Amino acid sequence: MANKKEIKFKTKIFYENKIYLTLSDVSKALNYPTKQSFIDAHNDIITKIKGIGECIPEIDYNSLLVKDDKALLKQKHIDITKVDTLRSKIEMVTSMYPLKLAFGKGYFDLMAKKHGCMSIEEYILKYDLPEEEQKCLKEIQEHRKSNTYYKEEVNALYDKTKLDIDKLRQCGLDVQVMTQITSNGRMKLISYIVGVGVFIEFSSYDYHEWGNIGIDEKGDILVPYFNYDDHPEDGEQIINLTNADIDRDFRKYSIMENLAWCIENLEVESLEDYEHEVFGYHSDTVDFELNIELLVKMVKTDSSNTVYVDGIVACEEDVYITDFDGQKVFGIQEGNNGQGNCCTKYYGQLWQIWNYGRDGE
Repeated sequence: MANKKEIKFKTKIFYENKIYLTLSDVSKALNYPTKQSFIDAHNDIITKIKGIGECIPEIDYNSLLVKDDKALLKQKHIDITKVDTLRSKIEMVTSMYPLKLAFGKGYFDLMAKKHGCMSIEEYILKYDLPEEEQKCLKEIQEHRKSNTYYKEEVNALYDKTKLDIDKLRQCGLDVQVMTQITSNGRMKLISYIVGVGVFIEFSSYDYHEWGNIGIDEKGDILVPYFNYDDHPEDGEQIINLTNADIDRDFRKYSIMENLAWCIENLEVESLEDYEHEVFGYHSDTVDFELNIELLVKMVKTDSSNTVYVDGIVACEEDVYITDFDGQKVFGIQEGNNGQGNCCTKYYGQLWQIWNYGRDGE
């Protein structure tokens, strides 16, 4: 009988810049009767780590979890762990100094004289670099506002001035949402207004005035539309959603299924912005753009570390910073290696752990 109790991942391994979970934990969380049965099914994603044993990348576990409704219902959330080292942030800052010197040597000359330094290098080492290091440390310590845009988009769904779901349903329409979670924990809400012949992408910056949707005396579903960015000269238009020439009821299918159907059955156009969106379709009743990462995921589900989950995902974030003091973090060991001053720096690191769960669960 399958284990109904949620599995707590008490052990997470940071190995070669990836987070791994133990095979025993993963096999239990995904309801496999034995570790060997999981190995037989997914041998290609197993990594043997010396001193620990067989492990699975956390992102691969999450990809399997979101495809398994029973396991996801039992676990109730998705874990995404990110390790962000202070070293990497400061290395990025120091790598910019050649460019800064190329375009701002005069400034550094002035600051070196102001601080009584014999050279620009002395000023950078004693004053400028430590200041940049403190900025990096402060950024890590104050990291508390992840995924604010995602939260804004979720709030927009419940803002009746932007989207009145009750009125939509009275008009025979509904809302579908899907959450995109990248391997570094970034979240994006993908939302659509759906109905018979209606499949329109929605965001908090939508040009449709969904809060003012209504049905006229003829029984037509009308919604005001005003493109105040690109075509303000057109003024407010009234879009008739009843004039759909497609009989598909998009409410009965998921967003991915609907996108796949549109690509196969409609004359979607290729977009020039291949870095982000690759396909699009724009009409009064069907309006969307498909980004390249989602397209690749639809074609080959294991091709991307990004996870897509139907529905709104509740997010809790815990931030853990390893213990350190100023001496350990920013201590500079000065020596000579025959090539000038040698600086060895010791940095703390930030652990960020996200718990994602379906809304209301």
